[in-house]
Amino acid sequence: MLKSLSIKNYAIIEEVHFDFNQNLNIITGETGAGKSIILGALNMVLGARADTKVLYDDSRKCIVEADFQISKNVKGRLSEEEDYDIDGDQILIRREINNRGKSRAFINDTPVTLQSLRKTGSILIDLHQQFDTMDINDADKQRSYVDALAGNDLIKEKYSKSFKEYRFIVSELNALKNKEKQSEQELEFLKFQLRELEHADLDHTNIETLESEFQTLNNAEDIKRILNNFSQIISNADLNISDQLTDLSKDLLSLSKINPIIANIKERLDDVNDELTDLQRQSENLAEETDYDETKITETKERLDLIYSLQKKHKELDINSLKKVRDNIQLRIERNDNLDEHIVTLENKLEKSQSELKHLAGKLTESRQKVAVGFSKSIEKILQKLSMPNAQFEVKINPLPAFEEHGNDDIVYNFSANKGIPLNPITQIASGGEMSRLALCIKSIIADRTNLPTMIFDEVDSGVSGQVALIMGQLIGDLSEKYQIITITHSPQVAAYGDEHFFIYKEDSSERSYTKVRKLDEDGRINEIAHMLSGNPPTPSAVTNARELMDMVRTK
Repeated sequence: MLKSLSIKNYAIIEEVHFDFNQNLNIITGETGAGKSIILGALNMVLGARADTKVLYDDSRKCIVEADFQISKNVKGRLSEEEDYDIDGDQILIRREINNRGKSRAFINDTPVTLQSLRKTGSILIDLHQQFDTMDINDADKQRSYVDALAGNDLIKEKYSKSFKEYRFIVSELNALKNKEKQSEQELEFLKFQLRELEHADLDHTNIETLESEFQTLNNAEDIKRILNNFSQIISNADLNISDQLTDLSKDLLSLSKINPIIANIKERLDDVNDELTDLQRQSENLAEETDYDETKITETKERLDLIYSLQKKHKELDINSLKKVRDNIQLRIERNDNLDEHIVTLENKLEKSQSELKHLAGKLTESRQKVAVGFSKSIEKILQKLSMPNAQFEVKINPLPAFEEHGNDDIVYNFSANKGIPLNPITQIASGGEMSRLALCIKSIIADRTNLPTMIFDEVDSGVSGQVALIMGQLIGDLSEKYQIITITHSPQVAAYGDEHFFIYKEDSSERSYTKVRKLDEDGRINEIAHMLSGNPPTPSAVTNARELMDMVRTK
């Protein structure tokens, strides 16, 4: 229940305050006095967008406060979804807009983000929603009313979960199929790259060894010539170095016993001779093993060129990096090879998901069809009370070609006001007055199922008057026995049913206009209703009629 609403510095409002009754609250006033601005401020405090245009005085900030008395269910939702720690059964929401357009929001004096305020507002709006006559034209609203009467909350939740899963599978499957089409050329290219990398035999290749081998083969003749010459000089020629060093060592042998330095020289000379002999054998062996082989040179060069080109193509500088590239390509090929298996798996999942979704959609359709006829008959009965004896109303449920977010049903409200006129969608044929009556009929029927302790009617009586307006007032009055009602009205018949009456008026100063609100006492109510009946100032007969109207309402 909305207990109070305080508005400061908003639009043409300097400051107003409402203390609402728990039953029927009437708001009246001249056109342009600011009645709808009141609802705009309420929407703002519940998270609607606002900027500096809402400021009455741009030197001060705008403040709107709404005090709600909440049920245990709402308190539980706020605690669970927004993690609010709420003491008691009240929640005070405050919204501030400064002259720089900066917005601040508070819940029970705790700062909250605008996103959090909107979420909180959406929870409260489930209970404190502003209604207008046009929302019954909205297809989503029409479906939600039928679902409310059918008590479809649980099955809708199951369907919504199943539908999300279904859409996810469809999306994944389409993506895989598109990938399958696009990957055929890519797969061929990947296989070509893999063949190149495998041909390079990277696991058994050392680039430094291969480069050395190539240089050796490419210079084989020079290597053989120089090494053979070296071998000849050391030990094979007639006056080779090794023989000469051996003779010299023999000469030093006798002297080494005389002088230890000579002994050391001889020892070092022998070591040099041994080293030269070893170098000669190694050179001779290498010379014998080294042959110019043009075929092998070509093969080695081709391997090197292949590796160099792969390094350049894949922008890698060493063999290990190329191996990683190769392994990654192999993995991508394997994934592509498994694509068909993934598609088959998803197609099986999709079949199961479609079956479950079809079952749940069927249950939704069945429950909606069960209440559709009774809903239609109830609307017609109330319309008859509202001086529309020949009115026909029908909730038409047609199958959709595909699953949608809320089921497989296209729900349309068809209406005919007069005998002999075929039923057509209400968006096409209902007049303003007929729409007002239909809106009230629908709201009065769904109220018990939507659990709205507060309902706000914004000129729901638009386009009606006289006896019809009186019956509409009675319907609203009956609703207010169970729910808090706040209604903006131009109808004296509706206003007569009020438990609390707020009069919105405009005061003019030399500089600007101000919106004011006044809670009316008994005489004030009679005078305002008389004004609504006859004009301003009201005639004596209008005052008498107003008093009689209020007395009549109280006896019903």
